[in-house]
Amino acid sequence: MDLLFLVLIINFVNYYPPLVEKRISYPPLLGAKDGQLLRRNMRHEFLTEEVRSIF
Repeated sequence: MDLLFLVLIINFVNYYPPLVEKRISYPPLLGAKDGQLLRRNMRHEFLTEEVRSIF
C-alpha cells in the first residue's frame, strides 16, 4: 500500500510539473541592491565575496 502511494505521488509530480514547481520553488534572491552586497542572501545562495566583480 505504501509503495502504491509513493508511485502515485511520483506520477503526479511528473505529470503536473508547473503546478508542483509553483509550490516548491523559491523566487531568486538579490545578491546586491543599490551597490551594496546583501550578505544574508549571498550566504543563502552560497555566493562569496569573489562575486563582487560581477556586480
